[in-house]
Amino acid sequence: MFESLILNILVFLYVIVAPGVSLAWLALRDRDPLVLITVGLTLGIFAMPLMVFVLAVLLGTYFSATLILSTATAVLLATFMIDQLRKRKDTKSQ
Repeated sequence: MFESLILNILVFLYVIVAPGVSLAWLALRDRDPLVLITVGLTLGIFAMPLMVFVLAVLLGTYFSATLILSTATAVLLATFMIDQLRKRKDTKSQ
């Protein structure tokens, strides 16, 4: 029972919190942790299920754990790549 609680918390952190905070990091460019966590949780709670629903409709499939995890992974990878491109662009302009 305790293991399933830990697993549920880890999945929530990976699927909701991490993509939301990474999107807030890109959108706000603010480094205040309270603002990032607040906006990130709001984005994660409302935007991630919507993204999974849209992806499920486009693919013509049902909600599944694989779809939810792959959407979260895609968001994390996309935000990482955008952040790296911005850093590269900033260093080239200097």
